[in-house]
Amino acid sequence: MLIKDLENVIKEENLSGANICNTTSLSPDQVVITQEEGKWKVYNTGERASLFGVVSCFDSEAEACEDFIKKLRLRKKCLELEKERWKKRNDSLKIYVSDRVMPIAYIEMVIGLMFAVIPTACFLFFKEYLFTEKDGLTFTGVELLVVATVLLFVGFAVIGSGNYKRGVCLHGFFAERDGHVYAFSINPDRISEGNLHGAGTISKLINGFNQMNNKAYYTERMDNLRKSTDDLYNEVNSILDNHYSSLYSYRDIDSSKFTVIERKALRDEYERLKVENRL
Repeated sequence: MLIKDLENVIKEENLSGANICNTTSLSPDQVVITQEEGKWKVYNTGERASLFGVVSCFDSEAEACEDFIKKLRLRKKCLELEKERWKKRNDSLKIYVSDRVMPIAYIEMVIGLMFAVIPTACFLFFKEYLFTEKDGLTFTGVELLVVATVLLFVGFAVIGSGNYKRGVCLHGFFAERDGHVYAFSINPDRISEGNLHGAGTISKLINGFNQMNNKAYYTERMDNLRKSTDDLYNEVNSILDNHYSSLYSYRDIDSSKFTVIERKALRDEYERLKVENRL
């Protein structure tokens, strides 16, 4: 076998990644055969298109070509095995994309808003019962102030819970693998990315604008990924294998970090999607 025979062999055996005598520029993951200073050399390139591994040197063109084809066959076999491995991995993964926002999400956001607003409204409408003639708080006023403060924090927490579920439905998804079900949403670190430090008014305005831009940018990336099934499955498998994602925040829906109400709502939505088989 000589250089002139390589193209036919490559075509017949459907081999890929060949670079014969530098007829094209070096690319990542290639097998290269070239002649330099009277010697035939065969080697692989790595992820950065640079030499990877050992360079095999030959005096004979025929021996170099035989080694070149062997390496291409080995490359093809490795790619097939890797493809099969990913196929098996993907077969064990199920992804469910919601077709709606859970009603409980909006209900929680409304209830949270009511918790935050109603006590304050009471101060405005029942001022004569809550303040003394010297504008001091009556005992009832003090009680209401304490209740209002507690409800304000509870309200924000409930709004946050509803907004989280809304985010899972609009831009995230549920993923089932190895007996666990995970809810995927945007990583909050991405939203605050690039924020200015400081508590000044200008800093807050800039940070607010920055957070809106970040959220729009990263949710668009998430939406595009949801449209590409193969890419999404590969991405989720990689995240679950490595236990890390810069784009997503994910959590087991049975995690103790969720409240009982949150766990039930997420579980109910997952079961609904599973029945409808929305993959």
